[in-house]
Amino acid sequence: MPLNYVLHKLIQTEQKMNGNKEHTDSDLSRANYQFELLGTETKDGRSCYVLRVIPIRNNKLLYSGKIWVDMQEYALVHIEAQPAKSNILD
Repeated sequence: MPLNYVLHKLIQTEQKMNGNKEHTDSDLSRANYQFELLGTETKDGRSCYVLRVIPIRNNKLLYSGKIWVDMQEYALVHIEAQPAKSNILD
């Protein structure tokens, strides 16, 4: 499954959970992060896509690490990350 599709579904799910609010400076979106599909794993009994997230802007609320996204619901299942203020791409 293409990374673009996974990210699109994840963002749609986040928007639904947040009442379709506008993106903010800390949303898990392409405006704030670069994403890399690392593969798939089972996490907490759920089949997941594993993505590396790398912040593209300097913001104390952004993080760097990995996320697990449910393959069925495209919901965020797990995060392993650290504050990324010193790990910015630009």
